[in-house]
Amino acid sequence: MSLAIRFSKTSIPDLRIPLPAPGTSFPVSALKCQIRKARPADTARRRLRLIHAGRVLPDATDLSPMVRSIVDQHTAATASVPAGEEGESLTIWLHCSVGDQLTDEELLRESDTGSHQVPSTFPQPLGFDRLRSAGFSDQDIAQLRAQFSHLHGVAAGTDSDAARQLEERWIDEGASAPDTLPDGSPVGVYEDLLVGTVVGFFLGLLALFFLREGSIFSKRQQMAIIAGIIINVSFAILRVYY
Repeated sequence: MSLAIRFSKTSIPDLRIPLPAPGTSFPVSALKCQIRKARPADTARRRLRLIHAGRVLPDATDLSPMVRSIVDQHTAATASVPAGEEGESLTIWLHCSVGDQLTDEELLRESDTGSHQVPSTFPQPLGFDRLRSAGFSDQDIAQLRAQFSHLHGVAAGTDSDAARQLEERWIDEGASAPDTLPDGSPVGVYEDLLVGTVVGFFLGLLALFFLREGSIFSKRQQMAIIAGIIINVSFAILRVYY
């Protein structure tokens, strides 16, 4: 498992850097120092910008939480793979933009920032506390936590560790799942049913022509249109015979 650096200048070959030990702080500035030592001819005095997932990583950003998240996702994805068929080891790719020349002062500042890799004496942030690394303020996190507690019925006296585990599970699993309403129905289900029923009721049999175009209405709306047509026909029969 390693970090792979791909440079914006194709003349510079890719660089692989081993990941630090778990629990060790690994700021972007420290990674830049390693890149300069490994590729001195091309990067020694150049401005370097590291990019991951389309986002420029500031020098003070600790890469350890990002690496941990990617490793956890990879572990979950390969959990069902039989032993011996795991394939290649995990490689985390970063893009490195090589820019203009840096002054001695700028190089010294970067070197001072990344010269020490200190083992973290604090536990990894859990739940909404992880959002601080994304730029959320303490006030933003407190508001999110209050809304989460209200929506999910977390009591005010709930143990803080248990509450953080609930937040962690919601971020990792619930956030990637489709949005649902309090009764468990997917968001938009009632709107689809209403639209389909109204179209089927007021257009009657003419609505059948729209059903031939599958790209206009979703499957749920098509079912609601049929229900609306049935209601329309039922009212017509009642009007004729009664």
